[in-house]
Amino acid sequence: MGLKESLKKLQEQERLDKRLSLKREVKKELTKLKREKTLEKRCIECGDKAKYSIKGSSDWYCKDCALEYFGDLKNLKRSFIESLHKKKPKMFFITNNDKKFLEVANILPHIEQLRTDLDEIQELDAKKIIEHKLLEAKKKLSDKSNAFIVEDTSLYLECINGLPGPLIKWFLQTVGNNGLYNLTLKLKNDKAEARTIIGYYSKGKIRYFQGIVKGNIVSPRSGDFGWDAVFMPEGSNKVMGEMTREEKNGISMRGKAAMKLKEYLDRK
Repeated sequence: MGLKESLKKLQEQERLDKRLSLKREVKKELTKLKREKTLEKRCIECGDKAKYSIKGSSDWYCKDCALEYFGDLKNLKRSFIESLHKKKPKMFFITNNDKKFLEVANILPHIEQLRTDLDEIQELDAKKIIEHKLLEAKKKLSDKSNAFIVEDTSLYLECINGLPGPLIKWFLQTVGNNGLYNLTLKLKNDKAEARTIIGYYSKGKIRYFQGIVKGNIVSPRSGDFGWDAVFMPEGSNKVMGEMTREEKNGISMRGKAAMKLKEYLDRK
């Protein structure tokens, strides 16, 4: 064997030794990562983040090593597990009302509360109120990649042709729950409909999710959240104020709207 061939063989052996040494280090790191229950995959050759593997194999490769050893990427499976570690946009529920937030968070546990005051227009069309609040909220969010929701809950009394609707907050401030009940009593019609519209803003688009519950206005019972003390859903012997959060979420207008939003997000 000539000097040139011997040198080439030594160089090849040196590369092989380095590769084997690197593989051992990579395997140590992989064992450590596995022990720490990380989902991040590493290239078996160089230790960089890995995305490609042969179907059925536990060995993973970065793009460069995969191309070097397999020629192309067509027949390799790709790992999307890495996306779990990327920073995902947060979703905020913009509200100062802790009780509303807790009801929605019971259905959407990863949502975060953002307390901020939003200008609210007085309108009979709840969607216009929602749209205005969403656009106001957009101005206040520093990270524009984040998604967020606002909501509007309305109460429609049949005895006064659907009023107060979105204006229920102001009715309660003036006449209270006793006034609502006495009104339906005098007009001899206690039928009512509760509606919640959740407005969802993401990537410049607004979507609406509505929940509706029919019921009756009854003499005030227990409950310190809005008109929960006087609204009894159809088929129930309890007003909403007498229900647990789980019971209420199962039938309430806010729970129904939040479930529709959850189903939409699960499909994305």
